[in-house]
Formats: sequence, C-alpha cells, structure tokens
Amino acid sequence: MVNSSGRFKNVVSILLAIVVALSVTSFAPLGQSITISTIQPEAIDELLTGEVTLFWVDVSLADPSVTPSFEWEVDFGQILGETNGEQILYEAPLKAGSVELRVTVGDGGQQVSTSKTISIIPQVFPEPEPTCCVSYLPDLPGVACQPCLIPHGRTRRR
Repeated sequence: MVNSSGRFKNVVSILLAIVVALSVTSFAPLGQSITISTIQPEAIDELLTGEVTLFWVDVSLADPSVTPSFEWEVDFGQILGETNGEQILYEAPLKAGSVELRVTVGDGGQQVSTSKTISIIPQVFPEPEPTCCVSYLPDLPGVACQPCLIPHGRTRRR
C-alpha cells in the first residue's frame, strides 16, 4: 500500500507542477500582450473628397489596469482634433488619391501598429442651372429659362 500511495503522490505532484506551469504561461507578463483590431469601420475602403469620417480600433491588453496610449497618423488629408485617442475624426483631402491611416497602440512596454489604405474619390457635382431672369425678359416659346442679359440690380427701361 505504501508503495502505491507513494506513486500516487508522485503523479499528483507531477500533475500539479504541470497545472502550475500551464497557469503561469497563460498569463503574459506585463507589457507583453496587446491585441488591436483592424481599423474600424472595416467596410469603409473609400471616401469622397472632403468627407469627414470617424475611425477607431478596439484594444485588448493582458493587464486591464494599464491604460493604453494611441498615436494616429495619416499621409494625406487631416485628423480633426486629437491624434492620441482610441478614435479619430478624419477629413479626406479635396484631391483624389489614396491615404494610409496608421495607429500605434502602446502599454508602456510594447507597441503594436496597424494601418488601413483608403481610396479618395472625387465628388461629382451636378452642373449648376443657369441663372434665370424671367422678370426681365419675355417668355419665349420652347425656352424654359433665359440667362440674364441685363446685369443684376439694374432695371430695364421701356
């Protein structure tokens, strides 16, 4: 009996050592584990020139008591407001092209970065309607609007 209980104690000791080793390796040391999402909203991959959009990342730290730091950068267009928060308000440039948004997240020991490329496409505005001066000119058959022939502010003499 003593022999089998000794083996049992050895097996239990080995199992406890394995459990302790696995427990220790499942917790990352401070400053060694940051997980960030892709830049959100993920579905946006193009913006119109001059368009303003909110972008953000989701962050998970091994130590929830640590406050992460953020640093956003863009190579085209501009960030409106702060560049050191979890989210930014981005204004696309007035010229078409592509932009790379990049965010670096840190926890005081480790830094992780992610980036996103967005196409900037030109806005197409409708042609403006001609200015009409129907009060100055008589209606002509088949013509809906006549451009002003008399400068604004002057009256037509009869």
